[in-house]
Amino acid sequence: MANFDIFDQNASADWFNPEWMFGVRDGFDIVIGNPPYVKDELIKPLKPILQRQGYEVYTSGADLYVYFYEKGYRLLKEKGVLAYITSNKWMRAQYGQKLRRFLKERTAILQIIDFRCCRVFRQTVDCCIIIFRKEYPPKGHTLKFLVV
Repeated sequence: MANFDIFDQNASADWFNPEWMFGVRDGFDIVIGNPPYVKDELIKPLKPILQRQGYEVYTSGADLYVYFYEKGYRLLKEKGVLAYITSNKWMRAQYGQKLRRFLKERTAILQIIDFRCCRVFRQTVDCCIIIFRKEYPPKGHTLKFLVV
């Protein structure tokens, strides 16, 4: 931790301790984020590390933001809510198959907004917003889905 430079915008850390940093022991009530859009080819050196960390959504061809979904889920307390804006490619790409299954089986998805062809930011990817609760989906669960 002592070697981490908080002023280096390109620095990354392999540690995060919510109890030590924030006094949170049983998870966060809410996780809100805009995970970085980093293509698979640019994170090849990180792939073995991600695989060793036991991500259920691990796929060798997945972009970096895919792992943020599971990390955010892990940081939530039971019934906590996650809201992310990310690339929407996980909804149809082969590398998103494990993430789709993970979200379907382990979360109650509340809402997805798919900005299929609308640029939200000045980027080259189409975005989506997803909001889910950390709980198994109740019987008959429905979600709101909007395509913009």
